[in-house]
Amino acid sequence: MTRRVIKSRPRGVEGQRTEGFTILCPSVRLPSISHEQFDDHWGKTHSGVHVASSPGTCHYEQLVIDDALTPDAPAWDGIGLLSFASAPDYTERLFGPGGMEAIYSDCDNFVDLERGETLPTSEFIYRDGAA
Repeated sequence: MTRRVIKSRPRGVEGQRTEGFTILCPSVRLPSISHEQFDDHWGKTHSGVHVASSPGTCHYEQLVIDDALTPDAPAWDGIGLLSFASAPDYTERLFGPGGMEAIYSDCDNFVDLERGETLPTSEFIYRDGAA
């Protein structure tokens, strides 16, 4: 698996629950493109579209799943991790002006939205020494 941090933020170290949360977005490529084409578009094009179009996203990572390294993995090509510092950052700032259209229009180029998922998670600040 390859990990790309597209947009990062500092994280605390106390081990406490934060106001923020992360959305996990397991993604599946369109049947008409290869895994390599999916990865290339996601990393080089979509990442820029997302950062420019979602002012509320404070941390964005892409986990690229390589079938050769993880043969028993689900049929996902990658997992997007979209973090928000607070609920209002998600509900009010997920998309900037024209952002929803830009993001979804770009998704139509490489990801099968009907086969993907969106999974919200709680967020905790990492403790010193945590792996």
